[in-house]
Amino acid sequence: MPRGLYRDGADQVMVLYDHNSMLMVNEDYVARGYLPDIDKLPTHAQWVAWHQANGSESQTHAEWLEWRSRSAPL
Repeated sequence: MPRGLYRDGADQVMVLYDHNSMLMVNEDYVARGYLPDIDKLPTHAQWVAWHQANGSESQTHAEWLEWRSRSAPL
């Protein structure tokens, strides 16, 4: 199932499909029932910081939350 990667601005979410990702408006993301919830997604800046530190897009949301809890606020 596709999953949300990060929030991009106030009204879009980057969604990862099998091998591609695309921006989707929040309303469509919610209507399709994608996870995690929008309010639990990192911002684009947080996402970039994670990749600069770790260099991978293959982490789970739980791994990202753990990293964020150990990192200084952005």
